[in-house]
Amino acid sequence: MSVDVPSGTTEKKSVTIPVDVIAAAQAFSGERGFSAYTTKALRAQIAHDNLALLADEMADRFGPVAQADRDQVRADLAAALDAVQTR
Repeated sequence: MSVDVPSGTTEKKSVTIPVDVIAAAQAFSGERGFSAYTTKALRAQIAHDNLALLADEMADRFGPVAQADRDQVRADLAAALDAVQTR
């Protein structure tokens, strides 16, 4: 299961957000870019949630990923990041 987000239409919503989060978001987005900034953040969270759903479905279907495999992937990612940063 994944949740698709239709684009092209908008709807006004009222949400309660802590003041410090609003201040930080406005510092990055500017006053007029706040809606676009929050939309981008929500889309990123939805993508993350969809990935978590997929991981859960795969674990249900194929079993959990072995810790040794997780450790190897983390080591490979760290090595790739180091290679990119040293260029």
